[in-house]
Amino acid sequence: MQPRPGTLYVNKSLIFKRFVSVPHIRCLNWTIFDGTNSGLEVNVTLSDLLFNDTVVSFRDSSAAVDGCEFAGSKQRIEFTVANGSFVRIRVWNSLFWKNSSGLWVALASNEIGIQRSVYLDVKSTTFRDTFVVSGAETGNLINIQSSYSVQCDLTLDKVTFSNNLVSRMGLVYVNAMNSNLNIFLKDVVVTGNNHLCPFWDCTELIIEGNNVSAIISQSFFFGLSGRALSVTATNLVAQVDNSSFSGYNVKGGGGALLVSATNLANFSAINSSFVTTATYGWSKGGAVHIQCPNPMVTFRRCIFKGNTANGGGAFYISAFRHLPMNMQNMSLKEDQFFSTWNTESLLMIDISDCLFNSVSLYSAGGSAVSIVAPRILVRLRNSRFLYCRSYGDGGALFAGFLSTNRKWCSLCRKITLC
Repeated sequence: MQPRPGTLYVNKSLIFKRFVSVPHIRCLNWTIFDGTNSGLEVNVTLSDLLFNDTVVSFRDSSAAVDGCEFAGSKQRIEFTVANGSFVRIRVWNSLFWKNSSGLWVALASNEIGIQRSVYLDVKSTTFRDTFVVSGAETGNLINIQSSYSVQCDLTLDKVTFSNNLVSRMGLVYVNAMNSNLNIFLKDVVVTGNNHLCPFWDCTELIIEGNNVSAIISQSFFFGLSGRALSVTATNLVAQVDNSSFSGYNVKGGGGALLVSATNLANFSAINSSFVTTATYGWSKGGAVHIQCPNPMVTFRRCIFKGNTANGGGAFYISAFRHLPMNMQNMSLKEDQFFSTWNTESLLMIDISDCLFNSVSLYSAGGSAVSIVAPRILVRLRNSRFLYCRSYGDGGALFAGFLSTNRKWCSLCRKITLC
């Protein structure tokens, strides 16, 4: 490759490290670290450097970035994985500020039969004051995309996102629907970010994959609008523990969390709080919305306060494979309908030691909790519902099938409460 003027081009392993004053690197075009045709594993270490208004590009190269600052409107870091089978990216103790985008990873291989693995570890790093270029749909601070089957691990540990502008694709966007994803968030702080989407329908962290394992631990989310997190998968295991979500409001399901799995989901929230979150319009799940045909759901020692929605002010769970659009026009007799529902999986929900305070609906159907499924087992233990309000069925909890036809509401006799 012939480098263009104004480009720093490196195709070997190296270490850039500060010895005295902070080196200031500014290239008119790109700073490129290229391991595509080297035949060897290329590892790049950047330590205590200042990059200003340059695009730093890594191609089939692993990288360790420590104590660096990335500033300027043109600044971003790009990782492209085309031929390498294993790439490890570590960004520690660094600052991204006043950028129009941040850290991008693209997997662009056409080779069949080669399993790619990408590990992105971001620790003790801050993303702040990022803006979105006028008319742009992107502007992500962390962006990972692949249309191929890969193994991708993303760790965010002690990472802060503050005072950024959020586009439709969020602050963090992981799109790898054919891939296996392991997502681990610990001590993450998301606060004071402004959303550009109309009707507040932006989401700050978006995760989309095939088999997804996600852990959110000891993290703090405070939103001015929009939604904190959405996860879409075929099979999903997700746990939220010792975390707090507050201030979010969105025109869409799940004021704080939206969870959707097309096959299996195991979701748990433990020792966490959801305060003053809301959904608008016909949307459900003022704090959490879960949609999956085969879910297991646990809420333990959680606090829901001041949440509002059209259904399930605190959380809404739907476990239908195909939700009938109009129950009143169905021609099946009730016995036939029951036999069809008996083929569905049992939705198991465990709610224990939770507090629901001042949770409300502006319609009917479960002021605090709304559960819609053909077969339901709910274990509700040692929990309190205070000042919860619904304009219809279920001042605290509704479980069954929501319909304007009262005949079908009687199907909730299939539920066991204990």
